[in-house]
Amino acid sequence: MPVEAKYFPQHDLRWVRYSQTVTACDLADITQQIYIDRRLPLAGLEFVDFEAVTGFALGFAEVAGVHDIAVGAYRAVGRMLRLSCHAPTELGYGMGRMYTTLLNNSGQAEAFVSRDRAEALDWLGLQALPHDMPACA
Repeated sequence: MPVEAKYFPQHDLRWVRYSQTVTACDLADITQQIYIDRRLPLAGLEFVDFEAVTGFALGFAEVAGVHDIAVGAYRAVGRMLRLSCHAPTELGYGMGRMYTTLLNNSGQAEAFVSRDRAEALDWLGLQALPHDMPACA
C-alpha cells in the first residue's frame, strides 16, 4: 500500500509513510481514515515521510482538500498540530512545501519540511521514530 500510518501514544505522535506513486485516491483514503473515521487519534505531532515516494498523481486541489479537512478536524477539538515532513527528493520536497505552507497559514498548525531526516525529526524534538514502541495502527 502506498500509504501507511501508525500512532504512538507515548509521544502523541502520528507517523505517515508514503511510498511508490501516491494517487489522489491514496490521499483521500488516508485522509478519511485519520480525520473523518478517526481510526487513529488526532496527534499533536505528525511525521510525514516521503522517502520511498517515486511519484505523485495528484495536484494542488487534492492537497488543499486534505489541508481543509485536517485543519477543520483540529479546530473542532481545539488542538494544534505540529507536523514535520521528510522529503529527500525534489518532487517530494515540492509537495511537502505546498502542504506545509498551507498548514502554516492556517493558524491551526506549525509545519516544517526538510530533505534531511534527522533535521525533520529534530524539529519535532525526536532523535528517531519510536518504531520499537507499541503502536496503535
